[in-house]
Amino acid sequence: DQVDSLTKAHTNNLAKVSGTVSGLNAALQTRAASDSASLSAQTLWLACTSLNTTLTMGRMNGTNWEEKLQPLVMEVEQVKMAAGREDKFVEVVLASISPIAMERGVYTEDSLKERFGVVEKVA
Repeated sequence: DQVDSLTKAHTNNLAKVSGTVSGLNAALQTRAASDSASLSAQTLWLACTSLNTTLTMGRMNGTNWEEKLQPLVMEVEQVKMAAGREDKFVEVVLASISPIAMERGVYTEDSLKERFGVVEKVA
């Protein structure tokens, strides 16, 4: 009788521990997936911020509007890699960027103002 009672108690304790371990395992897997998604989002945000900086500032060491042109290829590739192949929205948006802008770059807002000022003086 005593042996059966101890065996049942031991089995119940093992079941409790097993349930606790299973719950912890599930919680850790959920947390790992959440952390992975968070890291992916942060990486995409950084890549997009880099692209935005290139669009607004151009080449940092450029002194005039022509020297500020910076190709967007590297920044766009960083965004593509950060987004992954499964993000169709980002893929469509990046595909809409002109090949000329990718290879040559785009004029910054300051460059356009500088160029407009020259045109205004000529006119």
